[in-house]
Amino acid sequence: MTLSDGRRLGYAQYGDPVGHPVFFFHGTQSSRLEHHPDDSIALARGVRIIAVDRPGHGLSDFQPDRHLLDWPEDVTALADALGIERFAVMGMSGGGPFALACASAIPGRLTTATIIAGMAPLADPTVFGNLTRQLKSTMWLARRAPRLVSAMLSMQRRQALTDPHKAVAPVIAQMSPNDRAIMARPEIAPIMPAMYAEAYRTSARGPAWDLTILTRPWGFALSEVSMPIILWQGEDDRNVPVAWGRYLEANLPHCTTHFIPDEGHLLIFDHFDEILAEAVG
Repeated sequence: MTLSDGRRLGYAQYGDPVGHPVFFFHGTQSSRLEHHPDDSIALARGVRIIAVDRPGHGLSDFQPDRHLLDWPEDVTALADALGIERFAVMGMSGGGPFALACASAIPGRLTTATIIAGMAPLADPTVFGNLTRQLKSTMWLARRAPRLVSAMLSMQRRQALTDPHKAVAPVIAQMSPNDRAIMARPEIAPIMPAMYAEAYRTSARGPAWDLTILTRPWGFALSEVSMPIILWQGEDDRNVPVAWGRYLEANLPHCTTHFIPDEGHLLIFDHFDEILAEAVG
């Protein structure tokens, strides 16, 4: 669709086309192609999943100097264009803060808000301290020198577009054993390379600015989020530390949590039916 400022906003739909709408927000360096491969799960639950490309990812145009709280405006514009009054939101990994932004800014439009292995606010030093040394360096640059991070990601973009399987291999190698086993499944293995390459369809600016947004103050306090939040977190997640899930649990006033032993970052693939069931009631 085309937004009021002329930007294009890309999205994909999965599941039941007339079902309960759930807007799905992808992780960092990802896109609308991030989805569960078994569409029958959403169909059986009567769920219409609307996966949206954030600005500068996939089919969505880049938005200079955007902030986290700009995102709810794009979401409501898309919902209005689709004729949807109320809907659920669901954020995976780096998409979690964008779901929380919607819970903060447009709670009256939401039926539920679900966070799956979601990032905590990196502007808080206690959260930032949980990062590995390499990620600390990257996120510090994202906060202080976003143009430099964009240049760094431009090199990743070249590999993502020419050989996406090779590009995501180092990411998979650092995941938990359970995550690596999930990624080896033939129905799941093609998803990450495809969503990764699509994130870089036009440039690296969108993924780079996403990192900048996540490292800076979000524009709202977790304590101000008045609506209930549903949180799913694998206790063996090596991408998003379980300490971040505990941080969200402790700082969100109304948070229902599911900490799953032995599960990693990709718990959505083994618990999708349960996640959807709670999200749509």
